[in-house]
Amino acid sequence: MLVIAAAIINKSQTEEETTTLLDSLNITDIDFTDELHNIFVRETLIHFDQILRITTIGIWDFHKAQIKKDTAAINLTAKMKAAEIKTATESTNQAIAKATESIQGEKAFTLSSNLRLSNIEKSLKRQERHTNELYNITKKSRTQKHSSSQSREDLTSSNVNAPQYKKK
Repeated sequence: MLVIAAAIINKSQTEEETTTLLDSLNITDIDFTDELHNIFVRETLIHFDQILRITTIGIWDFHKAQIKKDTAAINLTAKMKAAEIKTATESTNQAIAKATESIQGEKAFTLSSNLRLSNIEKSLKRQERHTNELYNITKKSRTQKHSSSQSREDLTSSNVNAPQYKKK
């Protein structure tokens, strides 16, 4: 640190030049009663203090600020990922709800269609029964008319043959 500070103060170009300068200094040669020596020591110490502040406190402050920025960036990234996950979860929930609604709609439509088909089949069976009943009544009525007409003819004239109806 001393070499770096001396190099900055003296604006030395090489490390050898700075080391030679530091080696040539002898504290016993400094006379603190002499104003020039006193100013030189004071200025050197002030510059050395500034260099130490910059190289230690300044760097530490920069490091802390950088850590804060990095932490803020990490927190922001985490919040963005959380928001993406939340959005994806909401979208998934909406898709599931929509699919469920669609399935329920299809089930209702299928149930309705099955109910209609069942009602049509029941109606068809009723119509068949009704048609069969009408057919049986008509057949019975024809059979009775045919029997009664034959018995009347037998009573009126026995020589004439009654026409025969063909059964279908």
